[in-house]
Amino acid sequence: MTSNAYVVQRDPDLYGPDSEVFRPERWLESEARLAEMEAGMFVFGMGPRVCLGKDIAVFELYKLVPEIVRCFNIELIYQGRYVGASGVAHNKDLLVKLVA
Repeated sequence: MTSNAYVVQRDPDLYGPDSEVFRPERWLESEARLAEMEAGMFVFGMGPRVCLGKDIAVFELYKLVPEIVRCFNIELIYQGRYVGASGVAHNKDLLVKLVA
């Protein structure tokens, strides 16, 4: 038995009625809500079948991305568009310019 992470991680019962909206402050509202939402996060899978690249991806999120933001001014060139297919979503054709 399995479930689609894209669907589960947008559950309005867990993330609120605005679960489809990018609102990162929802993770800061209370420790109890944070624990509930983190328990529902399994984008890398769980248990013995967890993604082998999880630690590298988390490292990039916590180290590489903030370092890029700190070292460069980021200018939006083209906003692109949000695309979702087969449970994977990304911004297609997004263009930014990094200025040192």
